[in-house]
Amino acid sequence: MAEALVTQSHVAHGVGGTTATLIHRLSRPTNFVTDALVTRKTYERAIDPEFTSFVGEAGRIIVRGDVDSNTASTLDRQIAVESRSGIAPLTIDLSGVTHLGSAGVSALAAARDRAQRQGGECVLVAPPGSPAHHVLSLVQIPFVSGDAENVFAKE
Repeated sequence: MAEALVTQSHVAHGVGGTTATLIHRLSRPTNFVTDALVTRKTYERAIDPEFTSFVGEAGRIIVRGDVDSNTASTLDRQIAVESRSGIAPLTIDLSGVTHLGSAGVSALAAARDRAQRQGGECVLVAPPGSPAHHVLSLVQIPFVSGDAENVFAKE
């Protein structure tokens, strides 16, 4: 069965045991993270992975914990209410996010799209080395590190 999934396979039996070598050639180009701010430096992770989001001040949502398929819809609703469906400017602080899953990424991308369509502004804040920083860099959604300009060029 493994032979059907790979480009080349070879099984060798010897005195030291059996060795299986599988080679799978890439079928499409690979996109590597080229963001200079993405490093292996340690980010002090928030202790509690329980999801919370609250309005710190008008126009600023602070998110903490895991943003995944169980919590993304709650965040999406809060973003829509606070931004008045993309009309009002909004900053989303992801500094305390411990896990940013695909559902969370989808909610953040939708918020940016709504704001762009309505002429509003949606700024995502993710400090260097944080889980949100790594994920947003991979999916190439523009964000700020908290004290710098947008990591990716404006669209």
